[in-house]
Amino acid sequence: MRPTFILDNNVKHLKTLLPRGQAKTTVECGLRPEADDIAVIGLAYERKAILVTSDVGIVKKSKRFQSQRSVCLFGLLILPDGLEQQLRLLNDIRSRRKVFRHQQFERTVTWNNIREENLFVNARMAGQPGLQDLCDCDWED
Repeated sequence: MRPTFILDNNVKHLKTLLPRGQAKTTVECGLRPEADDIAVIGLAYERKAILVTSDVGIVKKSKRFQSQRSVCLFGLLILPDGLEQQLRLLNDIRSRRKVFRHQQFERTVTWNNIREENLFVNARMAGQPGLQDLCDCDWED
């Protein structure tokens, strides 16, 4: 089974907070710890996985990756810097104190929805996580 989540090296310590057996780090998948962002994005695309990182610069790079290759990724989760905040946020998501909502869904959005619809999740301490489309692909139906 392919992982549902690929964790960038800067958030590798969060693996145990994601659904059991569904997360792999970039290093576990064969990338060097200092792999560039495009290699990390490419890995998440190849594995059809949600990319998890705290690198906000990866959002623009992900959009460029999609545009240049005429492909859609499988979701992106951006966490704030700081281990304590990251741990608290993921625990809040797991316990459903923080939930995902998006205008195209009547119900709470799931990890599968994020992956299937290629959504960008901007997880933040204040309020609920922000969700938006990661791709406005002309090549998609």
